[in-house]
Parts: sequence; structure tokens; C-alpha cells
Amino acid sequence: MTALEFKTKARALVEVESGKELFEIALYAADEKSPTTEDGSCRGSGESKEDHFGTYELISLSNDKVLARTRLGKSFRFREDSVEGATVLSLTKPDKSFVVISQYGSCMSTAYYFYRMDSSGKFHSIKFIAKSKRYDSINGKGLDVIGDKIVAFIFDRSVTDGTSREFYKFDGRNMVLSETIPGWGEDN
Repeated sequence: MTALEFKTKARALVEVESGKELFEIALYAADEKSPTTEDGSCRGSGESKEDHFGTYELISLSNDKVLARTRLGKSFRFREDSVEGATVLSLTKPDKSFVVISQYGSCMSTAYYFYRMDSSGKFHSIKFIAKSKRYDSINGKGLDVIGDKIVAFIFDRSVTDGTSREFYKFDGRNMVLSETIPGWGEDN
């Protein structure tokens, strides 16, 4: 397929800046299926919505050329009119951008999968390290960037407002938990 075909058939298309270059990243699955199902979960209204699922790839595009294709190695599902999809988060120090794929986790959280791009345009999964354990994703109610840290808003029953913040710092390969602040929600 050409770069233009990937752009038009992509589930999501985002731009990532790496160094001084701007790349387009297509989230694409050749085996994507899109049945209409009734949404009976807590995220929906019970009306029929289109689900999109398949084995997705991140495809790096530059100057209307395909640079690299990276199979993500797991099946993702995206619901029409939902928060699921692909976005870009950028840290100011170090100068690093990540493609973040969000997936429905539960009524109280979304699962976020992070990927970084190398100089050839290939993507690599970022692991999260917290309390000596490694995780493929982080679950939360939202994400933010503060300086050189990714902040995840985490559902927390032990605090009054129900939200804590976890701060992760990128060590060049992984996101490492550096601090947790209980009881500090998105509005604070």
C-alpha cells in the first residue's frame, strides 16, 4: 500500500516530531472488522455503535513515503464515539514524543499503551515500572505532561475525591514511577 492509502484507511492518523522532522503515524489493521453491536457497558448508552478491532500496526510516513511498519503484537478494539484511539504526548525534557493508544479498561479507567519511535521510524513498546513490577500499560482516568514527567490520574478509593496522581519519568527505555500523590484529582 502507498502512504496515501494508509492515511485514508487508518483508524487514527497523528503527527510526531522527532528531532527536527515531522512524521505522520497511521494506526492501521489489514484485518480490521467493524461490526455494529449494542453498547451495554458503563461507557455507553445502550444504543448500537460500531466496534473496530483487529491486529494493528503503527506505520511511519514521511514525505508521502512509508518508512516503517511496526506490528503491535496484540489486538486492539476501538468503539465509535469513544475516548479510545491514538494520541501523541510530548515531553519537553528530554525532547521525546510518544504515540499513546488508549483502550477501554473499566468503568473507572482507560488503559494507555505507550510507544516510542526510533531513528528508522520503527516503534517500540514502553513498559511501566512501579514497585519492581513491569506493566505493558498504565490504567487511569486521564494523562497529562508536567515538564519531564507523564502524570496519570488514577482511581483511588482510599481518598476523598477518588483520584490520585502517579508521576512517571522516562529513563530512555521505560516509564519509571517516581512519585505518587494521593487525593489530588484533575481539578486541583
